[in-house]
Amino acid sequence: MADLNWVQVGAKVASMGHTSLSITTVEKITATQIVLANGSRYSRNTGRKVGATAYDTHELLPVDHPRIRDRRIRAQIRQLGHKVDELCLGIKSSDEAASVLAEVEKAVAATRKRITELGGES
Repeated sequence: MADLNWVQVGAKVASMGHTSLSITTVEKITATQIVLANGSRYSRNTGRKVGATAYDTHELLPVDHPRIRDRRIRAQIRQLGHKVDELCLGIKSSDEAASVLAEVEKAVAATRKRITELGGES
């Protein structure tokens, strides 16, 4: 049995699956379920998504849970990697390398700021 005493109507919660993460609000709580604003339903006994398969398990967690923070930080770093790849594709000559490097440094600084705001190390 999951400890879901922290769940209250109006609270922001994180729904985390193997490859997904969504932040939403608790809309209502019934005798057996927690209903979210996005329509998802979770068991009050287990904290697991109602109707989820064994592979596609979703867990209801507080938005400030360390696993949620870590997942969000990893997503920021992946997005930075995509941004760097995108910037590098635009390099047509060695003369453009310096300006692309400056843009990469800005992207790194912005990512570092977002990670710090999420509670990660800078």
